[in-house]
Amino acid sequence: MSASTKLCSYVGFSIKSGHLVWGADAVLRARGLKLVIADSSINRSSKGDLERMAQATHVPLVWTDAETLEACTHRHNCKCIGLTEPNLAQAALAELTRIGEEKE
Repeated sequence: MSASTKLCSYVGFSIKSGHLVWGADAVLRARGLKLVIADSSINRSSKGDLERMAQATHVPLVWTDAETLEACTHRHNCKCIGLTEPNLAQAALAELTRIGEEKE
C-alpha cells in the first residue's frame, strides 16, 4: 500500500490539530481512538496487543507498510499511529480502503 496525497493530508491535519497519537504503547493507552494505522512489520507482541485492543474497542485497525507511515508522518521508523478526530479518521479509512482496492 503506497502513501497517497489525500491520506498524507488527513494524517497531516491530525498532527497539526493534535488529534494524533504516536506509537503502539501510547495507542494502547489512549482513549477515544477512531482509527489505528500500523506498520505490518511491527513486532509480534505489539501486533497482538493492537489486534486485541481493536477487537475489544471496535476501533478499525489498518495494516500498512513502513513507507506509507513514514511518508505521511515525516518520521523515520514510525510504526503505529492513532487518530482521535472522527471525521479525519473516517476520511483516512475511506482513502486506505480505496488504496487497498486499487492494489487488488
